[in-house]
Amino acid sequence: MNIYGELKKNRIRLKINSEEIEIKIRSDFYSKIKGTETYHMFLDTITNNKIKDFVTRHRKKLGLYETFKYMFLRNRALVMVDRDVQEFMTIRHVHAYATLSLDARVVYVIRKPNNFADAKLETIESIKETYLNNGRINEDTPISKLS
Repeated sequence: MNIYGELKKNRIRLKINSEEIEIKIRSDFYSKIKGTETYHMFLDTITNNKIKDFVTRHRKKLGLYETFKYMFLRNRALVMVDRDVQEFMTIRHVHAYATLSLDARVVYVIRKPNNFADAKLETIESIKETYLNNGRINEDTPISKLS
């Protein structure tokens, strides 16, 4: 399955097939304290359960062939990081969160361009060539400082 996502300062948007959800997040979801940037992300069980339920609901709708394919390939996640959050997030944070919460095996971490209209999440597919984690999954530099 293709999962399109956007991490914003006050919400997370996800889209699978034609269904899109928007989850409001707590104000301390992204920590500004060095070394604890993703601490609250992984401990926020309410948000994480909503995301996992959304993914599980779509996984259960798969047919026989898609279920068999899913066992090997899992999900493909294209995650766009908003400009407000880029200073707190690293590639490693986004990759780990997408792997655990979205059950993704292939994760594209994409920095949101300045002129990108985000009305439809599936338009992320058109800018996926600008993904940041090209062989740099263990990168601990904030996304805002990457070139």
